[in-house]
Amino acid sequence: MASEINFISEINSKSMNWKLKVRIVRLWKNPDRDRPDSPFSIEIVLMDEKGDRIHASIGRSFIQRFKQEIKEMGLYIMNNFVVCPNNMKLKTKDHKLKLMFTHKTTVDEMHDPQFNMCIFKFRKYEQLSNPQEFDNTELFDVIGEVVSYEDVQSIKQDDNIRMYMNIQIQDYESNNISATLWGDFVEQIRPYLNGSNDKPVVVIMQLIRAHRYREQYSMRNTWHALKLLINSNLPQNGFCAWRKLTKNYSNFISQNSLCC
Repeated sequence: MASEINFISEINSKSMNWKLKVRIVRLWKNPDRDRPDSPFSIEIVLMDEKGDRIHASIGRSFIQRFKQEIKEMGLYIMNNFVVCPNNMKLKTKDHKLKLMFTHKTTVDEMHDPQFNMCIFKFRKYEQLSNPQEFDNTELFDVIGEVVSYEDVQSIKQDDNIRMYMNIQIQDYESNNISATLWGDFVEQIRPYLNGSNDKPVVVIMQLIRAHRYREQYSMRNTWHALKLLINSNLPQNGFCAWRKLTKNYSNFISQNSLCC
């Protein structure tokens, strides 16, 4: 067993014996297409104390073993993985490799109040509309205030009726970009938009992807990876705290992270 803690930047495919101290910054289940109520895999994004991240997968054979041992935002010592290329259709750009849990993988929860809590890596809006940087296979994080929205619409796909909503969000420098939310995410945000109060609606979209149509740039949610955080669920409790935190927005966004 590895005796020293490794950093994610050190991981390569020449060994399985990596010992990591990592926080799970995102966790979701991929359903089986033939059995939607049964997960095909659990997908997790791990972050070390340097802020580097890597994707890891728990296959169906090991879900029962690990599902009670891990939770989102938990901090763990993990050891022993199969290391393979990250060939997922949608992925972050943090690491070219991914980790696969096996029967030899060990997971031990720990507590360290000093460990990195800056879990987001935000993209600038102008980056998302730059043809040289556009990549519709990349998952990234954005933050902004909802400044306009359209009525909920629906479309028939196969035998299903799917709802969607278009919104415009604005960053601290008054740059706008549109996003299309589908399915459950519509129901999640609609109560905030239809409310009677005048409070700003600020969202963090964690692991969303870019979309381009006729040279128009926007964002669309992923079905399972995206996490939508709204107002009171935001780190620092919403828009006012975010503005206070980001008095110098250029420096803030260049750091590409937000501390909880």
